[in-house]
Amino acid sequence: MPKNQEKTRGWVCRTASLFELPGPSVVSLRNLRPAHPSRRPYTLRRIYSCSFCRNHNAYHDDIISKARPRNPTLIFPTPPPPPATFFSVAFQGRHGRAYLFNDVANITLGGKEDRLLMTGLHTVRDVFCASCSSLLGWKYDFAYEQSQKYKEGKFIVEKAMVLHEGGW
Repeated sequence: MPKNQEKTRGWVCRTASLFELPGPSVVSLRNLRPAHPSRRPYTLRRIYSCSFCRNHNAYHDDIISKARPRNPTLIFPTPPPPPATFFSVAFQGRHGRAYLFNDVANITLGGKEDRLLMTGLHTVRDVFCASCSSLLGWKYDFAYEQSQKYKEGKFIVEKAMVLHEGGW
């Protein structure tokens, strides 16, 4: 084996000396072999995973809304408007706060059912983790009210049912 190579766990690691690099100011490592998988930088993509089995379910990039309920007195120094005109972007699940996602992976869907939620009547399907079958939230299939049509095809995932993994 040449002097500048060493064998580590089945991988051949090549160490380059300064004299082998092309040019005095240009460093090119294109021809070097990729590092061992355990030495590669960990991806910093934010991931939501099942809190029971840690199966990856969604990316933070797919989230639509996760806003906290706002204190109306901080927004409106005068008395707040009537509830019909005050729009809240916070979502509530069975176990507390929830997130609205565009896409969720590694899930199974339950049967369709009409459910009367806080925002009106919706046709929804329960969302279960694909590996441990724990309930994560639900999917909106149909909204009967015109103001809620933006939720169709979207997923509600409850904060209590997921963990934050990745670069948080």
